[in-house]
Amino acid sequence: MNKTTLRSTQGHTFKVTGQLNTLGGQCSGLDLAVREGGSGTRYVVKWLIKGHQDEIARNEILLKMTALQAIPQVLAPRDIVRDGNRVGIVTPYLECGMTIEELLQNPRSVREHMVIALQLAHLVALLEGLGIHHGDLSSQNAMLVLVAGVPRVFLIDLDNASGAGLPPAMMMGGEFYAAAERENTSNQPDASSEAYSLAVMLHELLLGTHPFQNDLGLTIEQARRTPWLYDPNLAARQPYGLPPELLHPALVDTFRATLQPDPALRTPAARWREILRTLVADCRLAFCAACQMPFHIHSGRSECPSCRLRFQRAIVTAASQRLEVPQSLMLGRDHCGNPSVSREHVWITRRGPELIAEVRSATSPTWLCANGQWRELRAGEVVPLPHGASLRLHDSEFIVE
Repeated sequence: MNKTTLRSTQGHTFKVTGQLNTLGGQCSGLDLAVREGGSGTRYVVKWLIKGHQDEIARNEILLKMTALQAIPQVLAPRDIVRDGNRVGIVTPYLECGMTIEELLQNPRSVREHMVIALQLAHLVALLEGLGIHHGDLSSQNAMLVLVAGVPRVFLIDLDNASGAGLPPAMMMGGEFYAAAERENTSNQPDASSEAYSLAVMLHELLLGTHPFQNDLGLTIEQARRTPWLYDPNLAARQPYGLPPELLHPALVDTFRATLQPDPALRTPAARWREILRTLVADCRLAFCAACQMPFHIHSGRSECPSCRLRFQRAIVTAASQRLEVPQSLMLGRDHCGNPSVSREHVWITRRGPELIAEVRSATSPTWLCANGQWRELRAGEVVPLPHGASLRLHDSEFIVE
């Protein structure tokens, strides 16, 4: 049948506006674009494979889950329509959306990919909190929409969801994203297998390559049974994508813990969310002066993780003194001999190629000159110290070389 309107089980009328994707007589992809008769809101109708009663029951349960429906970035079923013997699931329509897989063909900035990774972890953690396992997490089942230039992530296709009273999942999920234990479909998705699939997606986003890609001759099945092939600790780690050393050590540790075959040791989505939230809030990135590769800044980094160019020595000079800053240095009275300067006046720390100054003194003035402009710093203020900057502690001046 090719109706121009469809009636839902909840009494709504949808006007058919176009066909999105046809796979033959028994469709399993996105099929019809429709508009709700009353509001005019756009939706998509996805026709279910004929005879899959468990899939119909799954969507009927998801439709009644109020907490799930309250998550706008999880495109759960909003209604169900019938057309003769066919059953269709109504889900929200995304304007100008692209899949994460499509994004990876035209990557955006490192920081934007971090934000996208955080949103993915957040959505998976929200589902886990409801006892729902998506069951088919992949870069094809996550979509991205730019709202005023800001990326917003949506999870789609809950056809394989399980848990929370839902029927058992029907398949293992995408073979490039499923954990090893899911090859036996009697092993239902759980928090551990979901964490594995999430980590594969994040690996694609943050390192620009799939963690199964290898030059060792390993098949997909063998790769998912092997500890993380891109571990920086491996003497012969895989050469594809970005070097994993570009990442913050916390992310390296979490990939190592999650992309391995033991389900009991994997890092859950909520912990991924916590780590990514911290890093995005303080997403300090630098670009190597030699190779221009971006990398995360942290205190333990002393060279570019891509080309291995060592960072310049950090020297602070005052009068005849030349003070090197290996990791940290406390500037104060002992360095200038002025009793008006606090004994612990300014704490200077090194974060990769950067120097950071934290004012500790609340009783004596502190001034900074950067880019030719002087300004007074407040107690507790933390500022970067670029090369050539000057710090004035009372009347003693220190220059960053």
